[in-house]
Amino acid sequence: MRAQREFRLVKSIRRKARKAKLIIRVCDKGGGLHIGSKSDYERKAAKYREDTKAYQELSYNPLKEMITNKGTPLRPILNTIKAVTRPISDFLDELIRPIYNEYNKDNTFTEGVDLIKCLEKYAADGHLKPQTLFCTFDINNLYTMLPQDESIRILGDFLRQHVGERVKSVSVTTIQKLAEFVQKENAFIYDNKFYKQIIGGAMGSPFTLTSANIFMWHWEKRWVRRQQSKKETYGRVSFLDVLVSNNNGALYTSVYHKPSAEPYVVPFISDHPRYTFTNIIQTALVRAIRYSSTFEAFNIERRAIRLMLSLNGYPSIYIDQQFRKVLGYSISSTSILPLIDNEGQFFQLRKKLMGQPTSRQSQVEGRIAQSKDDNAEYPVK
Repeated sequence: MRAQREFRLVKSIRRKARKAKLIIRVCDKGGGLHIGSKSDYERKAAKYREDTKAYQELSYNPLKEMITNKGTPLRPILNTIKAVTRPISDFLDELIRPIYNEYNKDNTFTEGVDLIKCLEKYAADGHLKPQTLFCTFDINNLYTMLPQDESIRILGDFLRQHVGERVKSVSVTTIQKLAEFVQKENAFIYDNKFYKQIIGGAMGSPFTLTSANIFMWHWEKRWVRRQQSKKETYGRVSFLDVLVSNNNGALYTSVYHKPSAEPYVVPFISDHPRYTFTNIIQTALVRAIRYSSTFEAFNIERRAIRLMLSLNGYPSIYIDQQFRKVLGYSISSTSILPLIDNEGQFFQLRKKLMGQPTSRQSQVEGRIAQSKDDNAEYPVK
């Protein structure tokens, strides 16, 4: 009742302010409200511009010059949270994704650490030459170009090859019929017109990603064998936070920051639990150590982290405390070293952290292990 009364009061104030041409603004200091006429605001604004001479009127819209992403592609994502196919999509994704992760983990980089480990082994085996090139490619609109019938057939081939005729007591034929229902029964309304997706699957449906991955597995098999026969490496990259370069036959890696990215994290004055701020610093530092192939690259990233934290209101004393806690404990559980100050300490710590699984890797492996426990037949072929 109180909320309704206050809502009616606010509407009444807004209506009267609009009728009287009044403007209500929060005061810059003190937190109070100032009520003034629209004409008075406009007069004072004009006088302020005249007195300061700080502003220049433009005869054009400068927004056109500021737009950098011209021709940004549209990527429609169907909201399938309340769709009739959503429970089936969730079921299929939970059932099949751990199997895909298990049998395609050698060709999938879960995150940057996987890529760096693979490339470091490639270089250590003597395959990295000054003329070696690193190449990436992307498939545009993959979700809306998958042939539905063919992807369902490939799904059955994948499961029969790696698991058998049943997955957790569900037959592969039944799984294919459920997948067909999820992919082919995507109807929606746009601009008061009904549409049905006849190619691919809905981007907002969990199983669509798994289905697309398995379709790509079928396409990649021959390519992977060819690369392996030539002692080259191949894998899928689903991240953009690692900078990799070949410096005359020497591998160089570091943290990559998009030029358009702003140095924003959770502000220190926010109401988040205090461990949130510790986790932000720990995650950033551990990533800097793992991704940096040189002590110099780590120091550059460490300074960038400190600047980012300062810009978001983190006190210098708190930053120093967390740096000492993370870096000192990582070197030794009994160490009270303030910071890493030489290459020996850095490479010692990096070797230790590179040997530990990341949270994402542990999550993927946990799902695979759970799937094995739940399915008595898996991974029998």
